[in-house]
Amino acid sequence: MKKTIAAVATFATLFTGMPAFAQGMGGGEQRHRPLTPAATCEERDARLEERISRKQAAHKQLETRYDRFVERMDQLLEDAEEADVDTSDLSDALESFDELHDAVVEDYEALMEAMTDLSGTACDMTQEEWLTEMQGLKTYGAELDADGKAIRAFVKDTLRPAVKAVADEVHPRE
Repeated sequence: MKKTIAAVATFATLFTGMPAFAQGMGGGEQRHRPLTPAATCEERDARLEERISRKQAAHKQLETRYDRFVERMDQLLEDAEEADVDTSDLSDALESFDELHDAVVEDYEALMEAMTDLSGTACDMTQEEWLTEMQGLKTYGAELDADGKAIRAFVKDTLRPAVKAVADEVHPRE
């Protein structure tokens, strides 16, 4: 049971790894330098490529954790069925959670598409045009941040209690 609760707690905190576009990745990694008008076009492109790389790494980590979480929840549901425990609340919560996860993936893909479209174009634009385009990317980051907050709230208020209720019945403490 402790592993199941820990899985939910770990998964709830993992969404802090998907910060808004203007934020760094946390975890001791170096934060990005702001794109100032003084930066050369090559520097701007290189910085954007660095950001794309960091976002891809964070997303890969997110998906790995999500896959492990789904495996643990599937195992808990199997154990609950064997113990003849009602899992309807947990199943509903997991379906809602999957929908929230899908929204994160969708917003991530939109951000990555916008970033890759902008990649390599810094020398084709003036510095002011480039900075305007970069400001536009922040809206995608804000959407990701909002999705992460929604998932954290959902996990705290709905998913964790549902998992705990089923886990307590499947693996009662002695």
